[in-house]
Amino acid sequence: MDKDVFKASLERHITVSSEMVEGILAKATVRTYKKGQYLIYNGSVARKTHFVASGTVIAYFIDTKGEEHLIQFAFEGWWISDIYSYLYGKEALLNVQALDEAVVYEFGYDTIQELYRQYPGLQYYFLTITQNAFAGFQHRVLTNLSMTGEERYLAFIAKYPEIHQRLTQRWIASYLGFSPEFLSRLRKKLLKP
Repeated sequence: MDKDVFKASLERHITVSSEMVEGILAKATVRTYKKGQYLIYNGSVARKTHFVASGTVIAYFIDTKGEEHLIQFAFEGWWISDIYSYLYGKEALLNVQALDEAVVYEFGYDTIQELYRQYPGLQYYFLTITQNAFAGFQHRVLTNLSMTGEERYLAFIAKYPEIHQRLTQRWIASYLGFSPEFLSRLRKKLLKP
C-alpha cells in the first residue's frame, strides 16, 4: 500500500525519516473497509484510532429520536475515531462508517503510547493535530451559533469545495445542522440567477 499519504501527514508537522515512517507503520494494522462497513459501532469500546489512507469515513451520533447527526468526516490523510471511547475505554457514542471503500491504518491505544516512547516527535505531531482539531470544533460551534444557515453553507463549501463529490446532500445537511429539505431549498435559492 502507498505510504505517501501517511508520510505527508507527518511531514506537515514534524521532521521524519523513512525509517521512522516504516517503524510507525510496522505497528499499524492495515484494513480495507467496504462501502457501508463500520469501523466502530455505538456501544462498543473503540480502542483504536484510524488514519484514512484512502476513501471517505464518517462519524455520526444517533439521538433519542433516531436522527443521525454527522459529527466528523475524514478523507485521505485525516484521523478518525470515537475519541472519548478511545482515550477512556468507555462505550463509543459514535458510529464510524466507511462511505465508500476505505483503506485505513489502525493503531491501538497501547501501540500509540509505545510509539510515543520510541519516536518522541510523534507525540508533538498528535499534540498539533489534536489542537488543530479542537480549534476546528470550536470554530464550528461558534459558526453554528452566529451565522445564518446560508452563511454556514457558503463557508462550508468554500472550505471544502469538493465536498459534493465526497458526501451526500443528506450528510452535508446533517453536518450543518439542517434537514435535507432545508439544504435542498437553500441550494435551489443559491442557484437562481
